[in-house]
Amino acid sequence: MKVLAMIMVLLLQGIWCSADCWETERTALLQLQSHLNYSLQHDRYLSFYYYFYSDSTLSFYDSSMEIDVIKCCDWERVRCSATTGRVIQLNLENIKDFFAEMWYLNASLFLSFKHLNYLDLSENNIAGCLKNEGFQKLSSLENLEFLNLASNNFKTDILLSLTYLSSLKYLNLDDNDMKGRINIEELNSLTNLKNLSISGNEIEGFKSFNGGEELLNMSNLQHLDIGYNYIGNDVLSTLRGLSSLKTLWMYHNQLKGTFDLKELDTMSNLEVLFLDENNITKFIGSRGII
Repeated sequence: MKVLAMIMVLLLQGIWCSADCWETERTALLQLQSHLNYSLQHDRYLSFYYYFYSDSTLSFYDSSMEIDVIKCCDWERVRCSATTGRVIQLNLENIKDFFAEMWYLNASLFLSFKHLNYLDLSENNIAGCLKNEGFQKLSSLENLEFLNLASNNFKTDILLSLTYLSSLKYLNLDDNDMKGRINIEELNSLTNLKNLSISGNEIEGFKSFNGGEELLNMSNLQHLDIGYNYIGNDVLSTLRGLSSLKTLWMYHNQLKGTFDLKELDTMSNLEVLFLDENNITKFIGSRGII
């Protein structure tokens, strides 16, 4: 009786798993495809689709077919768990046509993928999210660890919505439209982050917008790339709190004159430091000029 009751609950919630697909995820994939097609102006080169083989012939799903033919794990750019069959990865990088205009994402469409741990939306010319449909909607996705938003057109305010994704370990915001100074409090809220890449923007540094100490204290961060920005020497005092950092890329910035390595003494785990393409004239260590 208990088993029957559980089955009834699953059926009522619409999440019963057939042999090929979880119903909610199957529906979500179709909704996501529809959103992408609409946002990208029905781009005929859109490379996010469902395909299957029928009598050894490759076929593609269209709205005239029964939805039951869809097997989530056969969907292009989708990866499922081998044990549960749940969708765990969505590789949606560069799905747009090269000449597509900027568009706005509805992040809520990912909510049905409860086991999602990897989401790649890079190289899609995304300008931002639809109103009230930003990444804060994904706070319930407790398994989401990898998020790649590189090569889009997100502004600096994208960070506020990302603060709700506390499970993130990898975040890539390279080559976007982030300008000025980054809010330290917003970055510090990403307490589990291990890898942060924000190169190729127009970032000038970091700032506390609440009047607090201007110190990054992301204790789990191991890799930081802030290359190709407009960052100056004052960034060094901000980075002192990154005690777990192993690699630091600060190439092609506005570092100049004397570089005081003593500012990095608190980074006892630092192994790699990239400072190419700056205007540094000399280095000073704890024992004088190097």
